[in-house]
Amino acid sequence: MVRAPQELVLATAPYVCVRVMDMSDVDIGAIRFDFDLTMAVLLMHADGTIYHRYGSRPARDALAWMSIPSLVRLLHDTLDDHADHERAAHERAEHEHAGAPPAREPLRARDLPMLQKRRAAGQKIECVHCHTVNDAEHEREVGQRRWRDDDKWVFPDPARIGLELDAERQSLVRAVAADSAAARAGLRAGDRLVRVGAQQPVRTIADVAWALHQAQPGDAALPVAFARDGAVTDAVLELRAGWKQCTPED
Repeated sequence: MVRAPQELVLATAPYVCVRVMDMSDVDIGAIRFDFDLTMAVLLMHADGTIYHRYGSRPARDALAWMSIPSLVRLLHDTLDDHADHERAAHERAEHEHAGAPPAREPLRARDLPMLQKRRAAGQKIECVHCHTVNDAEHEREVGQRRWRDDDKWVFPDPARIGLELDAERQSLVRAVAADSAAARAGLRAGDRLVRVGAQQPVRTIADVAWALHQAQPGDAALPVAFARDGAVTDAVLELRAGWKQCTPED
């Protein structure tokens, strides 16, 4: 065991921390992240709202986008997002007299057809790993004739749209590739991402990857907002067919 640095211990103090070592009973209909990662951190509300994801990786290095300082910064910043969420939920309840949302049947990882078939065949499955979920979902989609070739491009690296983000301050743009979707949207080095798609605020590289994951693989328009010189600019990422696909050098 490794003793956590004091700054991480202090940053996690306001949170209820849960370490998941087995995906078997995780509701994968609600808890989504890149299942091929070494580690993923989800910061979420008890109502199921996921504020941020942390732990994405480039192809070259599994740990390039993870560090204690960047995680500590995220934990501190998310407290503001939590306060905003609580305030908005309270206001909605007051104005709309909203009750609890309708219950949804959870989709547990162990209920995916591939794992059910293995158990029915007598295979003892001690633990369902994250990467196993990808395999099981792929088999389900193929079996139901819903699999598309583009479905293999999951959680795209922000480089797919021309963005290089800072590994420590992960909403900060370090560089923008020429003639990329990001460049055409007006983004420049030094900008800070505020929104990508439905993800707002943006605080991590994994937030961006999640927003890109939900975008269509073909031609698409994805809203983006960025801060520059104290002002926030709204723009659109014009994505061209094939934008999610990796190139051989990736």
